[in-house]
Amino acid sequence: MRGRPPKPASLKALSGRSHKGQRPHAAHADALEYVPPPPRDADDLASAQWDALAPLLVDLRVLSESDLPALLACCEAWSDYVTARRVVRESGMTYESDTQTGTIRRPAPEVAIAADAWRRYTSMLCRFGLTPADREKVSRGASDSDDPMLALVGGDRA
Repeated sequence: MRGRPPKPASLKALSGRSHKGQRPHAAHADALEYVPPPPRDADDLASAQWDALAPLLVDLRVLSESDLPALLACCEAWSDYVTARRVVRESGMTYESDTQTGTIRRPAPEVAIAADAWRRYTSMLCRFGLTPADREKVSRGASDSDDPMLALVGGDRA
């Protein structure tokens, strides 16, 4: 195993950190300047998440044409998570199963589906620099009031 995945060049450029002797990156040369529409085959939940994340990534200048499949994977993971969590809320986290030794309680499959989808979603957020820890590493010289993640979560720090 290789270890940690390499940080994309666009995030390295935003963070302003580079190793001695490292050539400067062509910062944001291929970053999109428009918000692309969600793919037609994305479901409603994935499309809504695309509409929330794509503008943030364009504003941060970290989204390029080649990143669109990764963004779709992120949005689909969100859709899978929300869908599985709805089932868990309606049906519960466990179910009863009859065995030769009696009735036992087992975890519902949707619990594992939700956990896997959450791991995929947060992994993709990290790759785009959209988690709190990754956001600390990425500086675009803006004040907290310009933080696009605050707009996504719908609040300001008080």
